[in-house]
Amino acid sequence: MRWPLRWQLLAPIAALLSAAVVVNAVYAAWSATVRHESQTAARLAQVASVLGAANFPLTPSVLERLQKLTGAHAAVWNEAEQRVTAATIPLAEATTLFERPRTSSVVTAAGQPYRVLLVPSLGSNRAETLLLLYPNEELTREQRSAAWPALLVGLATIGVLLPLTDLVARRFARRIGRVQEKVAAVATGDFTPLLEIGADDELRALIRGVNEMSGRLAELQIRIERDERARLLAQFTGGLAHHFRNAIAGARLALEIHRKRCTLTASDESLDVALRQLLLVEQQVRGVLTLGRKTPFSRTLVDIKALTQSALDLIRPAVEHAHVTLETVLPEEPITAAVDADGVRAALSNLLLNAIEAAGPGGRVRCVFAVGPNTLHWDIIDNGPGPPEHVAAELGTPFVTGKPDGVGLGLAFARQLAEDHGGRLEWNREGAETHFRWGIPR
Repeated sequence: MRWPLRWQLLAPIAALLSAAVVVNAVYAAWSATVRHESQTAARLAQVASVLGAANFPLTPSVLERLQKLTGAHAAVWNEAEQRVTAATIPLAEATTLFERPRTSSVVTAAGQPYRVLLVPSLGSNRAETLLLLYPNEELTREQRSAAWPALLVGLATIGVLLPLTDLVARRFARRIGRVQEKVAAVATGDFTPLLEIGADDELRALIRGVNEMSGRLAELQIRIERDERARLLAQFTGGLAHHFRNAIAGARLALEIHRKRCTLTASDESLDVALRQLLLVEQQVRGVLTLGRKTPFSRTLVDIKALTQSALDLIRPAVEHAHVTLETVLPEEPITAAVDADGVRAALSNLLLNAIEAAGPGGRVRCVFAVGPNTLHWDIIDNGPGPPEHVAAELGTPFVTGKPDGVGLGLAFARQLAEDHGGRLEWNREGAETHFRWGIPR
């Protein structure tokens, strides 16, 4: 049977408070009893002292006045006559009290309990014994008057403290319940952060821990999905791209042999264009072959400016065909670095072709190559509409594309090559332009 947390908090507090109230009331009653008994004994002793020294006879009228003044009943026993001569209680009961042995300081007369004090040998020449009876109901009233305030204050404290404790317990239970719901949601794959509410306490630290766990699980899920895609991609494209590459290499070889055998005019660049297009396709296929594989690549020291220019030359037919304006900014001096030359050329070609396609007829594309203190980066900017919102967050992931006829491998290859070099591929939307930055360490 489930026992809610707030009941686990309330039950011990209620039990302790109730026990404290009872103990406090009992102690107050006991203190009142001790105080009352002490005061009663002192009062009776004083009355007995005064009466014991008195020389006047203790008649019934004197005893009645004494009872009105002190609240104590009295009875006088004449030793010589062996009888009760005066009493404020019935004579028969008074006689019984004198004749019956007393084993306690409390006796019962007229159906009421009394505390008794015996004063023998009244006066100097009188053979009388005085019996003083103080009603015990005064003690009960004292006990009640002492215990009730303690009980009322304790009950009022319980009445205030328990609802406040219940309110606090409910508040903590709600926060713990939200954490429980969040953990259950994480188990189903919902990694949305949980809003931190309440004081900065252990529960908030727990919420932060759950949020951190959720974030790490989200990253791990993305990584697993990415690795799974890469594995499937490597299996799917390996054999297909290998056959494409062989066919493209054969076509290139045939075109080169044909160019050597034919006599072309100086203005006829058709075979050169065809060879460059075949080279571009071959590099794109090569990029597909590298996706999802962790095999090391070879670095060669090359002129990066010349490498960039060769990538621009490869995509010029596409620029002319799409009627796009291409602007380039390259440094004047040569820049050398050790990179995978064919991979860099293929990555830049893919980024440029994407920009040309995004810009569309009459659009504008800029390629800016810049050198930082420790980095090389290419900014490729187009004035196209930009990636659709539903793929913007996962752009660069294999098979994620916003093009109706795209497969989402070009950006994936460019990103992987940048990461293999220790760099990164970034993009953002500024105004009416889309900016891609492909950067690697120098």
